[in-house]
Order: sequence, then structure tokens, then C-alpha cells
Amino acid sequence: MLKTEQERDSGKGIAPSRISQRWIRIIPVALIMYTIAFIDRTNISLALPKISRDLHLDPQQTGTIAGVFFLGYLALQIPGGHLANHNMTTTLLHHQPKTGLEAKFSMEFRMAILLLERKAGLGEFSDRVVRRADVQEMIRRINFHVDPEAESVGYDKMTSLLKIHLKDGRVITGRADFGKGSPANPMTFEEAAAKFRGCAEFADWPKLKSEKIIAYVRALDSVPDVSTLSSLL
Repeated sequence: MLKTEQERDSGKGIAPSRISQRWIRIIPVALIMYTIAFIDRTNISLALPKISRDLHLDPQQTGTIAGVFFLGYLALQIPGGHLANHNMTTTLLHHQPKTGLEAKFSMEFRMAILLLERKAGLGEFSDRVVRRADVQEMIRRINFHVDPEAESVGYDKMTSLLKIHLKDGRVITGRADFGKGSPANPMTFEEAAAKFRGCAEFADWPKLKSEKIIAYVRALDSVPDVSTLSSLL
């Protein structure tokens, strides 16, 4: 069972201010490192033709050089998946969120808003919604923790187990091994369209504009000129 954020930090003897300072120091460094890595990866693709000419490399040698960059991705796939699987509960660190930003990192809020509103779109992740009395009350009823059964399934899945205890003693259970939208559990067109409508509504797009885009994309395989989609956007 997970402790609340405050209990966990106090158990480690770490003051909340130090927790905030830690992330203030880590995130800028991580952002800079990621940006440099992206620039480096982009530059090598532009420089490789000239390098090949200067060093008189044949296409096979050039391909080998370019492929070397993917060895790092290959080597880190399994440990990366292991870390992601075992640190998901650490990432979802806000167990009693009070703002829209904290709600994005809170499984308790996501479950609460789905139970109350049957949806969790961009509009739900706002300070106003998170601070609603009924939402806060529902959040307190959610117990998010690491389940040994889910952990034993393996790293190739992100198994989630759901148990809802009703007042009459009944327990409703559910299970998902893959998130909706993953290759193993793809979204239908209508589900993707509903998600698009929610994003468009959040951006205050006219409903007619959104429906025209959805209708066009639905028939995308048969349209003679896909450039029309740009004008619709």
C-alpha cells in the first residue's frame, strides 16, 4: 500500500521544501541534456553524407555508422522498461492533489474523475475541477498501491487491477494488461474522434470545424488530395 506523499517524505526525514528544490535542480539539467542529445542526433544525419565523401565510405559502411546510434536504444530497452514499470507509482506522486498540474501526476484523481464524470479530458485537469468538494471526497476513497499480482505478470505489460468495494459488501473487479491506445489494445476510430472532440472543445474550436475534420479523416483513404486537410485545420 502506498503512503501519502507527506507521510513518505516525512518518513525519510526530507522536508517538503527540499523535495521542491530537488526537482528544480534536476528538471533543467535533464531538459538541457535531452536538447543536446536531440541536436546531436539531428546533426549526424545532416553531416553523414559529407563524412562519407571525405572518408570514402561505401553505403554499407555509412549504414553501419548510422546504425551504431541505435545500439544504445537497444541496450537500454529492457532496463528502461524495468525502471518505468517499477517507478510508475513514484511518478504518480500526488496522492492528494490540489491543482490541475498535481492532478496530472495523480492516479487517485484520474480514478475519481472517471467515476464522477465518466471522462478525463483536458478540461478536467484544472484547479477548479480538482478542488471540487465531490472530487476531493472521492480522491480520499481511492487506495492506489503496488499489487504483487500485477508485478508478477512481467515487464512486457503494464497490468492494472481494479477493485471497487460497494456499500452492500459486493466487490467489482477489473483488469487491464495494456493501456487503451497501445498496439495491443488499439482505439477505434470513434474513440479517437471522441478524444479529438474533447481537445478541440478545450481549445474553443467551433463544433462544425471539428466535425468537418473528423468526417474528412474518416474518408482519408479515398480523398484525391490530402492537402485539403491543412485548410480545415
